[in-house]
Amino acid sequence: HVELSPEDDKQRQLATWAAAALVARLDELAGPADARERLALANELVTLGTLVRDDRTAAVAAHHRAMAAALSGDWKTADLALDTSGDQAMRAQRAIVVAVTQGDFAGAVALVEKGAPAASARRQLLVARWLQGRLGDGDGDDDTGNDPAEQVLVALDRGSRGQARLAMHDLASGVDPLPAGDARLHSLGLLALAAVELGDAATAEAVRRQLAPFAELWCADGYRSFVGTVGFHLGRLAAVGGDLADAERYLMPALSQHAEMQARPWVALTQHALADVLAARGRASDRDWVNALRSEVRWMAADLGLRPL
Repeated sequence: HVELSPEDDKQRQLATWAAAALVARLDELAGPADARERLALANELVTLGTLVRDDRTAAVAAHHRAMAAALSGDWKTADLALDTSGDQAMRAQRAIVVAVTQGDFAGAVALVEKGAPAASARRQLLVARWLQGRLGDGDGDDDTGNDPAEQVLVALDRGSRGQARLAMHDLASGVDPLPAGDARLHSLGLLALAAVELGDAATAEAVRRQLAPFAELWCADGYRSFVGTVGFHLGRLAAVGGDLADAERYLMPALSQHAEMQARPWVALTQHALADVLAARGRASDRDWVNALRSEVRWMAADLGLRPL
């Protein structure tokens, strides 16, 4: 036991009050619009936590820091926050996301079987089945929760294009709401996947407008999911509408970002989209590049067992 001097005790009390105020403010922040403020406040709370020495304060700081960092594409900071949090459930959620994102689909399922929280893993396992072209095969796809974007993807993979088109129109136009808060960009990413698959230019443009304000972020529910970078979706949606210049502008950095995080399924999808854009542009100088991209996509898709591209 170490006795605090009156001055130390006063500083500790002030830090406790400040930490409580930050926790209250962080609890009000959620979703892509608040990512920058959330990360800054979470970093401040980490500093205060060393003075307060309160487990709950440290856990809240780690959660919000990891959520905001992952949304901004800073996986290193997110992983550091989770590693120092000591929260096994949060780390298990993250491990499943990493496994799916890097194409280790069997590893993700094994993590759930070993005791990772199945409820929180459901959305990312659904993404895994979409990447493998297995949505609609009856393997747990009726459990789409309350996310209408998931339901559209399942309907498409089941061949119910008419049903999917009607639901997509209402979601893309804002008639029916998508989830708010932290889950919003995850749902918008799923909606973008569905819009590209439907191939309707007007619908793709409507989804593109919803995503455009968040071009620098990633389609994720923080550290709890990943559905590609926003730029990846903006590029593919632009291509559906015939805006090939914008499509290339977004897809090139998306390819680098996906490669840096070793997100092999998303690398293949990005390469596939980029090859189509370059081919549609029709420049003879791009021919070798297109062939190289398509050859690599075929190899990677076969190696990972991805959906037909």
